[in-house]
Amino acid sequence: MVKKTAQVRGVKGVYFHAKWCAPCQVMLEIVQKLKKQGYVIDVWDFDVNKVQVNRFKVTKLPTFVIVGPRGEIKRWEAFVGEKEILRYLDRKIPEYNI
Repeated sequence: MVKKTAQVRGVKGVYFHAKWCAPCQVMLEIVQKLKKQGYVIDVWDFDVNKVQVNRFKVTKLPTFVIVGPRGEIKRWEAFVGEKEILRYLDRKIPEYNI
């Protein structure tokens, strides 16, 4: 599998969802599709993974965070589509190039 630009640069997504959150379930399908395409995305259940919820200070769902070697790059605390996520996973971010 060819490594995606984001993976090579050390950029990944972190996605928080819950089974009871309808928008989360729709967005989870997008996240799973991106993972199958080779993007690095950690997926955490809000009700199960409290350590990660606290680490990322998640208070709203769905939450999707783009992180790089130096920390958080972008955060959405609502439904976000595939194209918007890819704009951050694929774009050149000079201060995060490794």
